[in-house]
Amino acid sequence: MYKKEATLILTLIAGIMPLIMYPYGDDSYYLPKTIFLYVMCPLLIMILFLNRKKLIIDKKDVTLMFFILFVLISTFFSMDIIISVLGNEVRYEGLIMIIFYGIIYYTAKRYLIIDKKAIGFITVVAIIIAIYSIFQYYDIDPIPKDTYHALINNNSIGTQGNRNFLSTYITLFLPIILGLYILKGRMKFLVAATILFSSLLCTLTRSGWLAFLIYSLIGLIYVIRKNNKSYLKRIGIILMIFTVVTVVINISTGGSITGRGEQFAKDAGTISEYSGSGRIYIWDLAIKITKAHPLLGSGPDTLKYVIEKEFKNEGIVWIQEHNSVIDKAHNEFLQISSTMGIPALLAYLLFLILVINDNLRNIFKNEVSFLFGITIVGYLVQSFFNISVINVAPLFWMLLGASNNIDVIRDLKNDLLINEAIK
Repeated sequence: MYKKEATLILTLIAGIMPLIMYPYGDDSYYLPKTIFLYVMCPLLIMILFLNRKKLIIDKKDVTLMFFILFVLISTFFSMDIIISVLGNEVRYEGLIMIIFYGIIYYTAKRYLIIDKKAIGFITVVAIIIAIYSIFQYYDIDPIPKDTYHALINNNSIGTQGNRNFLSTYITLFLPIILGLYILKGRMKFLVAATILFSSLLCTLTRSGWLAFLIYSLIGLIYVIRKNNKSYLKRIGIILMIFTVVTVVINISTGGSITGRGEQFAKDAGTISEYSGSGRIYIWDLAIKITKAHPLLGSGPDTLKYVIEKEFKNEGIVWIQEHNSVIDKAHNEFLQISSTMGIPALLAYLLFLILVINDNLRNIFKNEVSFLFGITIVGYLVQSFFNISVINVAPLFWMLLGASNNIDVIRDLKNDLLINEAIK
């Protein structure tokens, strides 16, 4: 069945890829990770090919194939086929990468097995990246950067190249580790969660903070419904430690946390096209592009080019205001509708609904659904304000697959039950 081989490759993608960077190139963070995926994902395809007679397809997989089919058709009619196949420069999220995401999902769903050493390795990597990003926030960074990133000071980007992407990466680990501390009460989970939370604060990303508030609220509701005194005590400990961490970071950085929080509240109170670092403006433009290309979009990863060609005035206004170009919609769903078309978006949404339905429906009923549920919710919340990137998206698709892997769910349930019995 090649389960061990598939698990090893998936572990390398989740554990090694986030660390990969080449400090001396023009693209230190994204191209090296893309090359790594171009090596690893064909190995997964080879495993599926060797095991092709035993492949099982369900309605979730069929929906995913429809999504990829719509992406393929959009690519065929794209305003720039080469860009749509390979992806835009720096982003690299073209047809090939989307197929890779689907392969990662399917392999994790059918072949992934629980390996505690692998999970530990992936978690340690996340903690290392978080610690590194905290040092960066205090202007301590021994690793050279490319020309562009060298100009950015006091910015926590870890090995992800952008604080928004680091925030998304942290969001895939922090909720599940917090959940494990609440359920198991082990000090190592509390220490890990504190480090990751500190990194999340240092990113100063409001989408990551909003996601944290929402999955924390879900966690609080879960604990209240369980009416477990141990869980409530651990919630209190988390609240106390996280409050101290927030105060320390805020004071030591001249009120950076409260300043960002005030901007968050201001944007929420007075919504305009400049709210959320101009996201409302970008969303409005993405909607216009969707209306202009409703069926097939402009082609995968061609947002930058369709703006240059058909919405030049809007693009110039943005460049004048922000000294940068718009190459993503800063909303994963609008990104799909504008570049791949409404049918592709509907297929993707249906795929998501089918994949996450069981976990969300049972999020307050069992521990495994709770852990998967809050993590998926966290990612989806921030994705409404953020973009899909090759740094993090493969891990999310892997998470979706793992959350639907019968063997993984069984092993996690057994592990949690054993720990509960010991206590």
